[in-house]
Amino acid sequence: MSPRRVIPPLSVTAGAKSGSDLAEYYEREYVHVDEAGFEEKIVADIKADLLFSIFPAGEKIGCFLEIGAGGGNILRRVVRKTNPARAVGMDLSFAALEKAKEQAPGVHFVCASGEKLPFKDDSFDLSLSMDVCEHVLSPDALLREQARVSKLLLIKVPIEKNLSLPVNSAALRLFLLARWIIRGKPMTPPFDPHVVKFSQPAFEKLIRKAGLVTLKRTVTGTPDSPDFDETLFRKRKELALESGAYPARARAIGKWFAFARTALKKLCFAVSPALYARAFNVHLYLLCVKPDGGRRRGAPSP
Repeated sequence: MSPRRVIPPLSVTAGAKSGSDLAEYYEREYVHVDEAGFEEKIVADIKADLLFSIFPAGEKIGCFLEIGAGGGNILRRVVRKTNPARAVGMDLSFAALEKAKEQAPGVHFVCASGEKLPFKDDSFDLSLSMDVCEHVLSPDALLREQARVSKLLLIKVPIEKNLSLPVNSAALRLFLLARWIIRGKPMTPPFDPHVVKFSQPAFEKLIRKAGLVTLKRTVTGTPDSPDFDETLFRKRKELALESGAYPARARAIGKWFAFARTALKKLCFAVSPALYARAFNVHLYLLCVKPDGGRRRGAPSP
């Protein structure tokens, strides 16, 4: 089934000149870049395992929605795990959903903005937004919409507003610019697609503001976690070396930079996990429910 185009007006995002710039960015990313290969081989299994660690055990899923389904790698795993009666994948990028069709056959796809979902209230038993809130200008609107259309919510965001944010932002801008030049493709000038940076207290405040109760939470991305950034970086680099994607000089620079950053992170975590969370990026997974659903399924987590 081909994705259906339902595209409400887009918000203008920080770093992009217009909403159409953002849409064009994702269209070109999914059309021209083989990110799906990396995601399939490295990230999707790890993310799915962490997601299932807070999954509502024994919950029978009738209708399932993934907001920001991308190329469908996570969606395929969730559908396989939960076997919902009906599954819907939604994304801003039509090109992404064309790829998702191959990953998750039998799923219905809709091309739309997460800040204005084209679904009726309580249409879904469970919805998932994984690494989506940081990509929209109005994450509070997205959370309200997700809460409106679903009874139980799974949400994952990177926690990036920390002491290392200025360094990370500068490094990302240089990386995006270099990648844009190397590709030599006529595309929207590069910008950080993470248009909002969250601290954990600020994001959980947005959750409460959306009228949601947190049932479970887990924080990952630390040196003892399977999604530690340097572990993923090393595996991505190995695949890049196999494909000859990067020149030798860039590989050497990346190797020493990754080594120094990993050593610093591990030392900081060994001294104080709390300090690590304030200094470096981590990932927050939440299982949320509307207040009436919370009373049915149990008390919120402390």
